[in-house]
Amino acid sequence: MAVCELKKGPLVYALMKYQHIAIVPVHSATFARYRKAFQPSGAKGDPSDARIVPNRLMVEAISAQLKVHMQAIETMDQEIKTRYAKMTDRVIFDS
Repeated sequence: MAVCELKKGPLVYALMKYQHIAIVPVHSATFARYRKAFQPSGAKGDPSDARIVPNRLMVEAISAQLKVHMQAIETMDQEIKTRYAKMTDRVIFDS
């Protein structure tokens, strides 16, 4: 996985030809805020950013998976409500 502040450019295009490398573009302000939250001193550097980036990516991945699961649950809930409504209509008419 390659994390990059750029969405395009020579480095990104060079990495895109390798299918086993996932390129994740990250807005620089996102990590600036994340760094500010976890490093109050404001220290900025590659070693500290290298510790921050995986944590942030894990949070983003979990959040994305949670959204997918929540959408599936909402869809299933809607289907259940629709089927229940059809069942109650059938029960009323059959009586």
